[in-house]
Amino acid sequence: LSCTDLVIATGAEAVLPDIPGLDKTAAWTSDDALSSEELPEQLLILGGGPVGCELAQIYAAFGSKVTVVESSDRLLGKEPDFVGEAIAHALQDRGVQLRLEESLDRAPDDGTRLLVATGKRPRVDGIGLERLGIEPDDSGAIPIDNRCCAIEHVYAIGDVNGIAPFTHAANYQARVVADNLTGRERLMDTRAIPRTVYTDPSVFCVGDTSGEPATTMHVGGTARAAVTQRDDGLVGLYADDQRGVLVGAAVVGPDADAWAGELTLAIRAEVPLSVLADVVHAFPTYAEALHPPYSDLARRRSGKDR
Repeated sequence: LSCTDLVIATGAEAVLPDIPGLDKTAAWTSDDALSSEELPEQLLILGGGPVGCELAQIYAAFGSKVTVVESSDRLLGKEPDFVGEAIAHALQDRGVQLRLEESLDRAPDDGTRLLVATGKRPRVDGIGLERLGIEPDDSGAIPIDNRCCAIEHVYAIGDVNGIAPFTHAANYQARVVADNLTGRERLMDTRAIPRTVYTDPSVFCVGDTSGEPATTMHVGGTARAAVTQRDDGLVGLYADDQRGVLVGAAVVGPDADAWAGELTLAIRAEVPLSVLADVVHAFPTYAEALHPPYSDLARRRSGKDR
């Protein structure tokens, strides 16, 4: 370990949009919403991404009258359509009003608490990057290689590098850097970093989920769903037919973040579809929803191999 090695882990900060009157309003960021002792009677959330959806459901459960304003036509716009649609239904069932394809003309002045959840940007201002000769990219993030290295002896981990804005991604990158600093060469692999949303139902996405899923399965079709009286949830799998492996998965369902983790390993290790189709899942668990789509993809692959 060289005394000149430097690890930058300054994270990210909330982006406040240019909205008339916002500078005169005590608007919340997610940090404020998670630490405040105030329970607003009315809460207006600007942004329908993961943070906006999570906090909308939380505050609605506590009794606030919640409205979410999102400029696009759906929630969770970076994930497959069916995921955003499922969360939209879940929020509406809990009394959250959704105003999609709308924008906020000015900050409210009627006593409504405003929560800005329109995204974050890497925190790089004033930390001396120019002295190191590091130039942030167009998004403000510090570019890094697959060792998490920005320049020789300088590493950047977590939100500040803009690769994956999750605590578990930052922890993974920290392990990569620690190994490289102690002489155990290690390269970062970002093909299978989970993307989670902690709503109910929860969201678990990983890998490449662009386009339509190759196969789907309703979580409500499992015995566990019948026992718990849950009929919501869907599994969508994305496969590379040529190689016979999964490349992506999107799951929305009860506790999906807890039982869909095997999809990360399946994608990261490129487990053959034939092996996935032969995996035995405990009964009765929500994970049984993975077997039919595994088998469907394996049968298709087998048919092409003949």
